[in-house]
Amino acid sequence: MIVRPANLTQVAEAMLQFDLAKRQLIRPEDIQKIAGKEFVKKSGWRRLARAFTLSTAILSHAVERDADGRVASAWFIVRASHPNGAFSDGWGGADKFERRFNKDQDIIATAQTRATNRAISDLIAGGEVSADEMSEDGEPVPGRAKVTKPTPKPTNGGHPTEKQVKMIYAIAEKVISRDFGEWISEYTKGRTADPAELTYDEGQAVIAHLKSLEATPEG
Repeated sequence: MIVRPANLTQVAEAMLQFDLAKRQLIRPEDIQKIAGKEFVKKSGWRRLARAFTLSTAILSHAVERDADGRVASAWFIVRASHPNGAFSDGWGGADKFERRFNKDQDIIATAQTRATNRAISDLIAGGEVSADEMSEDGEPVPGRAKVTKPTPKPTNGGHPTEKQVKMIYAIAEKVISRDFGEWISEYTKGRTADPAELTYDEGQAVIAHLKSLEATPEG
């Protein structure tokens, strides 16, 4: 809870404050009924976060892709913080098998939403489950159990690590016969010709793609 309790009276008061805020702030459109039970949606958790003056920040995330380069799963760790110093870290994941996603970005966005909801809920609502974490039958979505929380990867400020860049050049030297900067530029649609300027996820994808070319060098 935001109010740090010194006794049971303060615990009860903090819980009442949340219940009161929920009744006064949450609108009908912020609620989703699943299997006969009501759950607060993303919009409701954001409304509560503003009411309790919480801020959120992404601490870590990863996107896994399949052999075709499509997003297979994603996970995020998000921190919700209060000005008094209290904070809570929430983890959320999603994968392509749990439901029919329209776009790859939907998988990533859902994982981020679940992590953010979880962080806010753990900080002010005692861990209440959000609508985005539930399936239509009222059970946690398969993605919550299927996507295993991995050890956070170093992101080097959002770019590939030095080790990854060296690996990219080492593999490219064997499989790319033309100018590699030009190859990278085409891969990023002209955004950069320097592997070190790729995003961390792009670096991972480039390494996977180059490894797939080792048996059939590209010209």
